[in-house]
Amino acid sequence: MGGAQGRKIRPFLAAGCLYLLSIQAAVVGSGVSRLSDGNLDFRHLYTAGYMVRLGHGHEIYDYERTKILQKELVGPKVITAVFNHLAFEALLFVPFSLLSFRSAYLLWMGVNVFLLVFCFGLLQNHYGPLRSIWSPLPTVLFVSFFPFAFALIEGQDSIVLTTLLICAIVATKKGRDYLAGAILAAGLFKFQFILPIVGLATVWRRWKLALGFLAGMLFVLFASLATIGVSSVRIYLRYLLAMSSTNQQVYVQPAYIANLRGCFVGTAEPLLGHGAAQVLTIAASVVVFVWACRQKASISVAMMTSVLVSYHCLPHDLSLLIIPLILAPYQQHFTGRAWLSAAMLFVAPGVAFAWGIPFWVVAIPMLIFLFQIRGKDTPLLPLVIGEAH
Repeated sequence: MGGAQGRKIRPFLAAGCLYLLSIQAAVVGSGVSRLSDGNLDFRHLYTAGYMVRLGHGHEIYDYERTKILQKELVGPKVITAVFNHLAFEALLFVPFSLLSFRSAYLLWMGVNVFLLVFCFGLLQNHYGPLRSIWSPLPTVLFVSFFPFAFALIEGQDSIVLTTLLICAIVATKKGRDYLAGAILAAGLFKFQFILPIVGLATVWRRWKLALGFLAGMLFVLFASLATIGVSSVRIYLRYLLAMSSTNQQVYVQPAYIANLRGCFVGTAEPLLGHGAAQVLTIAASVVVFVWACRQKASISVAMMTSVLVSYHCLPHDLSLLIIPLILAPYQQHFTGRAWLSAAMLFVAPGVAFAWGIPFWVVAIPMLIFLFQIRGKDTPLLPLVIGEAH
């Protein structure tokens, strides 16, 4: 798509991006109003860093202790956000805990803005097809992508994970597959996205990447154990299992889960019950993953599969989708229908938020987009997961 056909759709692109920007303005306004009482996701990251700095890393998964500290450090909140990532990530927020919550939040937002600019620069060699439609389109996509705004305002860490994945792509393109695997291991604070990617890489016989990942994983696990102690591992595992229950301390409403789990919990659970919805989620996730294993090695397929089968995926986590959305147009025979599916996927998170549509609906354009990009390949993509030698 390009030339005269591209010029015809530019007004629609501009109008759509302006609409998404207006949605982001509303998100920003909401975030500013909530900063005064600390009612933002950053509170659990900040509190975890504070606890580790004071030598209480073994308590970062303790709900009651976390609730007390968050109230003291940040402010009251009806529902306490408990740190639920591998403990090594809390080390990142130790320096931020030296500041007040407000100052730490603003600094963290600045770091995330810098990372977005950094990511944009890393992908600059892949904007050709987008610029052929409309020269400012790559910049506009980054600025108007709703999950980025959501992650920024909530003070989440999804932009960090996106940065790590893009760095891994750059490393594999340069033939440094061991390094790429180690970078992926650094993203294990959200292992639900990393493990499916590495699993596919292994099935696709990308051995160097897998070995680099294993080495990095050992370091990450050691750092986590050193942070919380062996005795807290059982507490963390119980916490993860509780996320599959309806325990109100950890249960995430299906309206906010943007993946296969959200689809089945949102549609099947009211009719069949919680247990049946869980079984359907597992079965569908296995089917999608096995299907992906049978496709050509492609970072776009790996990324889309990891988001769909991830058990825990909130709106800010959809920041990861920018990677397949940018890379996919480079695939040969990328038809107008596929461009349309890419556009639907891009706007879906923002539209869902603006219209109060459950976020699990976003999984539908994800599946459509994944089907459209199957079997496509480019000179870049075989290197993205690492060449088998």
